[in-house]
Amino acid sequence: MMKVILTGSTGFIGREVLSQCLAHPAITSIVALSRRDLPAHEKLKVTLIDDFTTYPDSIRNEIRDAEACIWTLGKAYIPNNDIARQVSLDYTLTAAQIFQETCQKPFRFVYCSGAAAERNQTKPLWFMQEYRRIRGQVENELLGFAGDHPGFEAHIMRPAMVLAPGMSLHSLVFRLGPSVKLEDLAGAMLELVLKGGKKDIWENADLNRVRVKESKTQEVKLNMPIPSLPLFAAAEQHARQNPEKIAVIDTTKQQSFTFVQLLADAAALRKRILEQLGLSGDLEERRIAFLVPNGYDYVATQWAVWAAGGVCVPLLKELLYTVGDSDPSLIIVHPEFEKIAPALREGCTTDIPFIGLEPFSRNETPTLPSFSPPFALSRRALMIYTSGTTSNPKGCVTTHENITFQASCLVKAWEYTPSDHLIHVLPLHHVHGIINGLAASFLSGATVEMHPKFDPKVIWERWQDLGSSTLFMAVPTIYSRLNDYFDAHIRGTEQENAARVGARALRLVVSGSAALPTPIKEKFAEITGQVLLERYGMTEIGMALSCGLEIQKRIDGSVGWPLPGVEVRLTDKETGRIVDGVDEDGMIEIKGGNVFREYWRKPEATASEFTADGWFKTGDVAKRDSNGAYFIQGRASVDLIKSGGYKISALEVERKMLAIHAIQEVAVVGLADQEWGQRVAAVVKFREGVCLRLAQTTPMELPTLRAELKNEMAPYKIPTVLKVVDGIERNAMGKVNKKVIVQKYWPDKA
Repeated sequence: MMKVILTGSTGFIGREVLSQCLAHPAITSIVALSRRDLPAHEKLKVTLIDDFTTYPDSIRNEIRDAEACIWTLGKAYIPNNDIARQVSLDYTLTAAQIFQETCQKPFRFVYCSGAAAERNQTKPLWFMQEYRRIRGQVENELLGFAGDHPGFEAHIMRPAMVLAPGMSLHSLVFRLGPSVKLEDLAGAMLELVLKGGKKDIWENADLNRVRVKESKTQEVKLNMPIPSLPLFAAAEQHARQNPEKIAVIDTTKQQSFTFVQLLADAAALRKRILEQLGLSGDLEERRIAFLVPNGYDYVATQWAVWAAGGVCVPLLKELLYTVGDSDPSLIIVHPEFEKIAPALREGCTTDIPFIGLEPFSRNETPTLPSFSPPFALSRRALMIYTSGTTSNPKGCVTTHENITFQASCLVKAWEYTPSDHLIHVLPLHHVHGIINGLAASFLSGATVEMHPKFDPKVIWERWQDLGSSTLFMAVPTIYSRLNDYFDAHIRGTEQENAARVGARALRLVVSGSAALPTPIKEKFAEITGQVLLERYGMTEIGMALSCGLEIQKRIDGSVGWPLPGVEVRLTDKETGRIVDGVDEDGMIEIKGGNVFREYWRKPEATASEFTADGWFKTGDVAKRDSNGAYFIQGRASVDLIKSGGYKISALEVERKMLAIHAIQEVAVVGLADQEWGQRVAAVVKFREGVCLRLAQTTPMELPTLRAELKNEMAPYKIPTVLKVVDGIERNAMGKVNKKVIVQKYWPDKA
């Protein structure tokens, strides 16, 4: 027969602990220290307490004959470090001191910490640094206190992802371990209270993880269980909460696929990959290249490679030379790309095996695979080749920890939920489509509707289906085409109102991967009522900066503020000093768990991109306003033009030029010049049938263009060289290769 003290009994974990204590016959009396009252029970005495650092005699008398405590107060993540320190450290250690002085001996103190707690206070951390150190400090001091006081036992519980029906993933996006069911965690703590234990620290693997059959979901034991990586653990949670929850809608197949089937299909393809290579259970970071179109087959293939312990190398059919550079152990080819297979083989330096992907179809009765503990999250997971707009493409390698961090930042900042529905039209050889579109959605339980390519007609039709989607992410050229399609085919028709209302109903619309011209942003807002959210990222870092969800935090021309856990600074390119002034240009440098591991087999190139103190040098220039919002000025190598002693942002000039309606596209570059250092040159595509305000005929003359711009910018910024073209070449993400522009139109200046 035992009397126990409970804290945190109104919280997620504490409620389950209280319920099990009330039901257990060996627990005869419970004192709940709480700020709020609890439902009455004959075993329960609720003692209201406002300050957990002060225990008056009335409370001491109440707990005097208690033999144990289960402490779950402050388990949830607390973003304010001062409050976190008070709740986690001060409250806990004060209580331990009081209980040691007042209660029965021996006394067992079971403390619910977390998997992310870090006891090594000097270890570099990449996310939630202070909070994790605070939790680790609590563990250190609590175990030290127990060591100094015989008769006082301390046990630390370190659950990772705690699962309960209907629970949101939001508070758990940074947990990096396998899952544990809530009832199993509470039961383990109760067992420790009653029987004690030999361990000080209890991880998920130590807990009794009982898996039960869920409705409509069979538990099967495959020969090779898949590792419980963070994305897979999240998918498992979504599948158990709702076996019918849709993960992917494939518009090409016209089929939908649940999280249950996604995990099952990934497990099946994983088995085939390993068998093809004659391996028993782990690729050990071997590269697996695949050429698969946008859709469910792509996602299942990606997850299968990760489940097998391999590195995903998604191929772009236009860049087949990446096959040779990545040196894959296996190449997977979808039937849609069978004709390209010979070219793939030619790009290989060795005889690499190929397998044809058998397209997946909807399974009405999929079975959930079994899971094993994850391998190290520091393993390589993904190799994406940089866009190559300013240098040769390099294989950028990110780890599972990088991917989880990058996706988690966005889930937190953009508030993804299982109710979200993303229409996905982006390429899947780029972080925009892979991390923002897929990983963040799946981590949160959202549904991704995948389209093989962007079609403005289809998107406007989907938006008119009111409430069917909540999220859309794209590059500026896509928004420009959406604007143009609306003007040409919807404005003034009976569809106009439905189109406007449908687009206005979207929860969030995001633009990125290239600078967003103000006219495109303003036109889209006029049509839809949506103010596009701008953000900043790149292959090596995922996303680093983002404007806020609040409309007033979507500042024109700004990419916002650092995302959670990401550190950003500006430095002087010449001296390396920290730039902290308002409206002062500086090189963007990034530090955090989002930063990539390496350029594939290029150690010197990797080392050259980091400062001595570990910051990644993006090569981009930005400035900050008085509120700390960042404004990108462009790539230092091509977008910063030095002319006559002035530093000119090509992006700023482009933005001003695009405000002229007659200009449809523009790329501003610097041309070498003996007198000025560089001259500002513009490559322009004019709209058909539209003239400049000052021109009465054709808008082809440089003087006319300069006259248009003289009231928009300083004279030294106005282009002195003009090239009129029929179109400006861009890559799949809407970026212009300005070095190619110069080589093409001014080869003597390249």
